[in-house]
Amino acid sequence: MKLCVVLNGGLQSCCSVYPPELVKEIVGDWTEGMWNLEVIDAKSEEWKADKLASPAIKYFGEYAYPFIYIDDILITIGHFPSSSKFIAFLLQDEIKGISKDEIEELASSYGFTIDNKTKD
Repeated sequence: MKLCVVLNGGLQSCCSVYPPELVKEIVGDWTEGMWNLEVIDAKSEEWKADKLASPAIKYFGEYAYPFIYIDDILITIGHFPSSSKFIAFLLQDEIKGISKDEIEELASSYGFTIDNKTKD
């Protein structure tokens, strides 16, 4: 199974930025090498946003990152789960991804329109 984390220059918290190499090491420790892990830095590596990541970026800009995929299914945007929640995602019998409708509903709930501006 494949696990992919897409960052935008690193994993950002309120106070610091964790480089992609460190994110890969941490997630690799969490998953104990049982997954084919790829960590992509969209700022320095070639990455093309898919049909779900594209509208998320249009709505939320840099706040859409990180994107986390399990076997090409987008499971989370704009948030990096704790280790226990991360492992829970991986252990699900059926992986439930995020839908375009859910992305649009979330954007609407925050007042964003597709051009990344809030509604007046």
